[in-house]
Amino acid sequence: MALVLSAYDVVVRVSALSAGIEAFARSAPNQTFCTDGSLARVSFMIAADRGVFLGGLKGMPEGSVASVDRHNSSTNAAWLEVGRNSGVDAVWIRGTPPGPLVVPVTWKPGELTFGTPEEMKEPLEYLGIEGSVEVYRDKRTGQKLYAGRTQPGVAPELAAQLEELRQEANGLIEPLMFKEGLGFLEKRRMKKGMNLLEQALASFPENWFARWTLGMCFRALAEHPRALLEFRRAYAANPQHPDVGRVTTGIPGRPTPPGHR
Repeated sequence: MALVLSAYDVVVRVSALSAGIEAFARSAPNQTFCTDGSLARVSFMIAADRGVFLGGLKGMPEGSVASVDRHNSSTNAAWLEVGRNSGVDAVWIRGTPPGPLVVPVTWKPGELTFGTPEEMKEPLEYLGIEGSVEVYRDKRTGQKLYAGRTQPGVAPELAAQLEELRQEANGLIEPLMFKEGLGFLEKRRMKKGMNLLEQALASFPENWFARWTLGMCFRALAEHPRALLEFRRAYAANPQHPDVGRVTTGIPGRPTPPGHR
């Protein structure tokens, strides 16, 4: 079977989901989840939101998670085929017949108009944020356009800056978060990454994933009260995430990262 594509999509192999397909469906921060039994897909209107979701998928086997961009029919996974199916953009396992199209329950054909940030920068004027939706005006037609967010909305320029900080911080921190007995140089590297996270949080304190990551850093440094504080702040920012609350009840043992069971 084939899964419909919307914009910035995440596709995973169902067989690689150690916690099961139901847990993955619950982790989706919007209503775009769908599956054909072999693949499962979640879609985002903003690339940065996809990046945050991918950052929470810890412990997935190598080669089991793919990013797919509808606008240029590209994917970073050689095991996926991207093309047209039933008149829409879709994805399926390479080397297999696409078969019937699978879509989310709430999906409607032609509901989404897609354009890359580069294509939209000139014709669109950013108007602001309404709840979890970014609002733009098409300067060519005067029509308002809306981009749904799964993370609290911020201005596009700030969002790009925050994503750069997050990626740089994760590159420093991720190899060390679950390591015990950090050495002097490792602690210095960890604190450098933590400083980047704190810079991002100073501009955007509602970023739950940055809060969770900061908590894991404090835990690795054995600063447990500060770790628990950040875990609780992460939960307050995103209480609906099925895994964030797992580390708010106490520090003993190893907290489960988002995406783990």
